[in-house]
Amino acid sequence: MLAVEYLKYERVKDLTAIEKRLLPTLARLCDYDKTIYLTMSQIRDEIKKLKVCTTKLFGNAIDKLIERGYISKNDDGQLVCHFYHPNTGTESSYKYIKHYKFFTEAAFLNLHKRSLELLYYFMTVKLPGKPHLISVEKLYKNKTLNVDSCVGNFASFEEFSTHFLELIETGVISVVLKTKGKGDKILTKDTARFRETFKDFCDKKDGKRKSRMGKSFHVIEVRISESVVKETEDIYDRRSSLRDLESIAIPYGYDLQLIAKEDLVDLHSPKKELIDQFGLFGLKIWRKALEKFFMDGGNLYEQVQDRTFSNYLKNWYIVPEFANEIKTTIKTFADQIEEEFGFTKKMNLDMDAYNSIKLHVSLNPIQLDKNILSYISNKSIVDEMLTMAHDIKAHSRTSEFLFDVLTTNYTELKEINKKCFTYMMSKIKELNITSEEIIKMAYEQRGQRKQNKIMNDSVQSDIEDKIEDQCQQQDNTEFQLPF
Repeated sequence: MLAVEYLKYERVKDLTAIEKRLLPTLARLCDYDKTIYLTMSQIRDEIKKLKVCTTKLFGNAIDKLIERGYISKNDDGQLVCHFYHPNTGTESSYKYIKHYKFFTEAAFLNLHKRSLELLYYFMTVKLPGKPHLISVEKLYKNKTLNVDSCVGNFASFEEFSTHFLELIETGVISVVLKTKGKGDKILTKDTARFRETFKDFCDKKDGKRKSRMGKSFHVIEVRISESVVKETEDIYDRRSSLRDLESIAIPYGYDLQLIAKEDLVDLHSPKKELIDQFGLFGLKIWRKALEKFFMDGGNLYEQVQDRTFSNYLKNWYIVPEFANEIKTTIKTFADQIEEEFGFTKKMNLDMDAYNSIKLHVSLNPIQLDKNILSYISNKSIVDEMLTMAHDIKAHSRTSEFLFDVLTTNYTELKEINKKCFTYMMSKIKELNITSEEIIKMAYEQRGQRKQNKIMNDSVQSDIEDKIEDQCQQQDNTEFQLPF
């Protein structure tokens, strides 16, 4: 989506026609973090494909947009579009403009500079498709109104009407001429003699002055045409939010262009979920998970075909990345406690040490992301929860004590602990094996991802349902994992 504040008339009037055309074209290439994950050469190819401008003029236009604060370059030399806004479904309709297919069509790309100024004015002053009432005299400099009150920077009616009528001719806008007691008249590109009709309405004749009738105003109702508003591009049309996946996949021999649009939903859903819940941090997790997926030999084509990619990536790559964040945070905090109290990693700690750690946490609260803990609890298979808890406890005696303290402080961590405890007890009873053997099984299950195996969804669902049922039968006592 395009931010309205960057397309206001006062701001775009100083841009060239090419710069005005480039704005929606660059926006459709942006990822959620406003970055275009294409090389400058690839962007030129996209611009050339749409016939926005020649490659010779492209570089200068980009430099000017950087100079005017519309875009910038990050440390990797990639373009960042500040006028772009990702559509997360919660935006105010008056702040952002959708990606209309019209922006990629000749009707838009062939508009003159001043016509583009008028178009952006009508698009930003009111939600596209909604009527905007204004007197014609407000749109050009004239003696009827104070010059400072005029919206457009048009020197005369003739100059204004040339570009205004171009918008009607191309079907971009429709206009209603508001008349007192005579019935309103609608002008569209299909209206016969619409040019003459508009000029007659404004008391203008070609080559003649306006007939003097004192200070009279000619009110019109302008709206962006329905044909423009109804045709929008979604992320699957643009594929802009899958550029990172594409760039990561290509070195491993996978081409996203071979994947049908309807199959992109499964590819994109985990990324959208992460962005919605965690913002740019979720984007970082998504990309790290993708890198590891391909490094481990994941078969993108097969999993897209089987519609297992989304669950597979969540279970074996996204959740572990989040678990690593939690493990790192707790281990780092444990190390700080050891340094402060003089504990060693293998020291046997007594109840006094436990109480000291508990007091330290109360005075220096450790900040764990509750959303991450909830994601781990809701999205991961139990094996991942087990290995996370085990890794934290195995780090040191301090981290083991700290984990127990935090379990009482965080409802989300307590829920994870409860699921792990219930699962462990059921496996000990069912298989008659030790908790150490169950942990070993959990690590082996995690390791299976390198052979591109995944737990059957229905089996996984059955296991989770059983654990949930058993958890509900438990009381509110603390759950101490048996390892």
